[in-house]
Parts: sequence; C-alpha cells; structure tokens
Amino acid sequence: MKYTVDFIRTGFKPNTRGDFIQDSFTIPEELLEELPDSISFNIEIKYTRLHEAIDAGVAPVAIEINTFIDKALDKHFSCGNKKRTIILFSFIPDICKLLAIKQQMYPVVFTTNAGKPPVTDREMKAASIQSAV
Repeated sequence: MKYTVDFIRTGFKPNTRGDFIQDSFTIPEELLEELPDSISFNIEIKYTRLHEAIDAGVAPVAIEINTFIDKALDKHFSCGNKKRTIILFSFIPDICKLLAIKQQMYPVVFTTNAGKPPVTDREMKAASIQSAV
C-alpha cells in the first residue's frame, strides 16, 4: 500500500479508514463465466497515456496500443457468451476506434467530458465527439 500513487501523495489509501480488507481481485474471466447470461456488462477499456503516467509519477511504459486491444478482445471473446449483452467504452478516442475496427460483436461507446474542458486531460480530442472526429 505504501508504494501506491494515492498513498505517496496523501499518506493514506482512500476508503481504508485505517482498516485493510485484503482479498484477491476478481478477474473478468470469472465474472463472464460464473454470472448468469441475463446480467449485462458495461466494460471500460482503460489505457494509460503518456501525460497521465507522468502526472501520476509512474514510469511512462505501456503495451503497444494494438497489442493491448488484441489481448483485451481475446479475453472477452474466449470467455464471452453471445447471449450476454456487453458494451465496451473508453474515454480514449483511439481505443474506441480500434475496438470498432477490430470487432463488430459488441457496441463501442466513446465517453467524453461532454465538451467541458478536462481538468487534467491534455488531449483535447477526448473532450467531445466533435474534437475526436
């Protein structure tokens, strides 16, 4: 915990209030395989951009974006069920473009700040659909 970005900045980790609940994370495969098909998923695809890594004080290292999307889609297709409703979304226009190009099974939603200038986002194309196009 003491090496996380939140702890380094503030001296504590949000939502812990002095107590630590430890358990392993549930992985997407478990959710997709074990939950009933009637439960839909909205899945946000996150990808660290250079300015975000620098602002967070972490190494600006990332998987190449095409490889990242290919791996994410491989996971969804290998575990996914065609009966389940899944919507993929991202705040990053390049991620949305690649998701839409590389698969047609799931709808892709570009989530924006609705034209409001982002506080920390240095990419104006993420501010609105007009900027992204």
